Amino acid sequence: MTRRILFTAAALALALSACGGEPEADGSPTAAPTAAQRPSSTGELTILEPEPGGVYPPDDVPARLELEGATLSEEASTDLQPDEGHIHLTLDGELLTLLGGAEENLAELAEEPLEPGQHIMEAEFVANDHGFFLPRVVQTVTFMVE
Repeated sequence: MTRRILFTAAALALALSACGGEPEADGSPTAAPTAAQRPSSTGELTILEPEPGGVYPPDDVPARLELEGATLSEEASTDLQPDEGHIHLTLDGELLTLLGGAEENLAELAEEPLEPGQHIMEAEFVANDHGFFLPRVVQTVTFMVE
């Protein structure tokens, strides 16, 4: 749970810092970037696991992704490139990691076994500033835990 809070806090801090840069000469804040100012990406993201409708044990839910046409970066930057970025992994609407790799275990990222029932994982390839590409590069899968 602590890790999830830290990732959420980091995401919030990055989002807030992206909303305005240095103040203008007169002291007024700069305008937040608009969706039209977001770059597009050359990356294509595919969720290989968990499989849609797949059933997994609570402590071993694989998150295996394939990213083509782009590379993963481990550093945040405002130098936005269409073929470079990070993967954000979300489980049931809660951010698990900002720097997801191609292979993860969702129970380890959540720091606890997953509850039995239906779950939704979302993976999004984002720019180096952790902001979205336009169009968004996002995939979602629904799976079950026994």
